[in-house]
Amino acid sequence: MDFYSGNILLGTMGNGIYTRPEASGSWTQNNLGLTNLNVTSVTVNNQNKMFAGTDGNGVFVSDLSSISWSTTSVLVNSFTTTMGLDGNNIQAMGYYYGYAFASVRGTVHATSDNGVTWEEAGTQFNFPSYADIGKLSFVTTRLFATTPNNCLYSQGLSELPNVLSISEISANSGIHMYPNPSNGNLTFTYDNHSEKTVELLVYDELGNQVAKYNSPIQKISLNCSRGIYFLKLTTNKRVVSQKIIIN
Repeated sequence: MDFYSGNILLGTMGNGIYTRPEASGSWTQNNLGLTNLNVTSVTVNNQNKMFAGTDGNGVFVSDLSSISWSTTSVLVNSFTTTMGLDGNNIQAMGYYYGYAFASVRGTVHATSDNGVTWEEAGTQFNFPSYADIGKLSFVTTRLFATTPNNCLYSQGLSELPNVLSISEISANSGIHMYPNPSNGNLTFTYDNHSEKTVELLVYDELGNQVAKYNSPIQKISLNCSRGIYFLKLTTNKRVVSQKIIIN
């Protein structure tokens, strides 16, 4: 599950993709062009694209504004070929540092061009070729992946080209949220001084709303446990999403 433009994006096994407004409403099925309805994972990037990983047909991509799915290239590299791994059975997805990430058994791939090309997300994981990768998480400059029996693997993102720092991502949006990671105390500034906050929603990794602010803000103090959270910031000009880390 992920969020985009005030909506919830949900992947299901057997029935494809559903969307629904965050506030309320009914679920709508959005499977145009999706030839495999066994969706294992979804993610959204900051380039108005959404991704759906499937069990058997790789990753599909669509625009956010009008959902119509098309296939991306197959997740294949020298390692998957040598080990006989299947790049079509996607197990987990995530978005961070300008890359969409997708895992298959034994390895993780990344794309910075919306699925036109995929590359190995580093070479330091050393996954067993038989290991299923069920979850991808991101902390500052590292990618963490979990496998069965609670094994945790970590990879530095510096091996990927064109990696942006958290401060650079914030600068590109014109909205600065810092420090990140933090203890829950965050400061907000805007490059455009006429821009102001209308609403700020905070979600945990399970999609539960944990905080809400309805007035212009410069600072907030989140009383949340350690972990990864998602901010959905609505201003008088646009909507911006940002992942934050509380440590």
